[in-house]
Amino acid sequence: MQIALLTRIMGASSGVTLSAWDVAVALEASGHDFHLITADGVSAPKSIDRYSLENIPRYMSPKGEAFPNPVSFTGLRRWAESALFDPVRHRRLAKLKPALLFVNGLNAHRFFSPISKLAGDSSILIVRESLSHLVSSGNSESHNGGEKILAHPYRIFVSDLVRQEWNDYLGLDPNFSFYIPNCIRESEANALLAQSKSELRRKLGFSDNGFHIVNVSSIQPRKGQDLIINQMAEIFHLIPEAMLHFVGPLRGAFAKNLQKKVKQSPFSQKVIFHGQVAPALPLIYAADTFLLSSRGEALPRVILEAMALGIPVVSSDVDGIPELVKHSENGYLFPIDEPEQMCDFLNKLANNSQLRQQFAEASQQRYHDNFCRKLQIERYAALIRRLGENG
Repeated sequence: MQIALLTRIMGASSGVTLSAWDVAVALEASGHDFHLITADGVSAPKSIDRYSLENIPRYMSPKGEAFPNPVSFTGLRRWAESALFDPVRHRRLAKLKPALLFVNGLNAHRFFSPISKLAGDSSILIVRESLSHLVSSGNSESHNGGEKILAHPYRIFVSDLVRQEWNDYLGLDPNFSFYIPNCIRESEANALLAQSKSELRRKLGFSDNGFHIVNVSSIQPRKGQDLIINQMAEIFHLIPEAMLHFVGPLRGAFAKNLQKKVKQSPFSQKVIFHGQVAPALPLIYAADTFLLSSRGEALPRVILEAMALGIPVVSSDVDGIPELVKHSENGYLFPIDEPEQMCDFLNKLANNSQLRQQFAEASQQRYHDNFCRKLQIERYAALIRRLGENG
């Protein structure tokens, strides 16, 4: 059976992009005739976690850009590029007859429209966004997101809680909505686990006597780093040896305002903005605690990475995060409207190394029992069999 994956970009280091490669691994491992359609020309890695990706046929997606209104240089450039190359891309893709076409996320949907005939009534949208994820982005995108979801007869949700949320919001038939969670690049995590953590901390400049709290995510309102900065006085009061590390691209007014607030505070030497770091996995492994303060998520990959690396997690309790972090079992969850609880949980971990070890072991076990790559591959294979039989 021929299957295909359509995704927006494959050359970035974002969680969505890394997760797209994970899906490519699962589809290639299914044993079916797998093809990859992307909106960029990035070459595939030779392998991920020992699964080869070298022989996957690649196609460029038509862009379908309309003439810009109002006219702009960028819009004209995109329209001209689309007008020039889209016919060639359509001719190449016409050779494909996928029985199932997987579409990686709402952002990839815009590239689905020009090739929707390829899939007929067998397109499957992988939904990596929650309702609050869209609303907390600063505009009401939930209606637009709902239209994209409804454009596909089948949907895969990376979070079961988010699946239920979207099913209720849109009145979706649960028999056509499936749950397949994310995984991580386990070979990279295992390579770090084989290293000396104290030596890695020295290389990264983490002091031996500090309690290092690491947040890895793009610096933006949805990710809620302001909630942490607003609590920094209390964090450093409770944990004088604490160091706060923010890892993520520093763009826009939100990031600048956070940096300014820290610089003007008494804690400027205790808060570090690392900017974008790739890979960020070593910084997570070097941490004493991983801290996430998002206002909207589906199933954040960074928490899975922290779990696999045995790093205790303190996180907001939004959307699919409670599927990963079981409160007081392998981490702590705080309500987004009560960020002061974050400080208490960080303090508990800072003053109890035995508890940190307990959470670390529980997190690693939970990752391997519920979210590992082997399970993701099996879940995609089972879904392909099910939909293939129905077709």
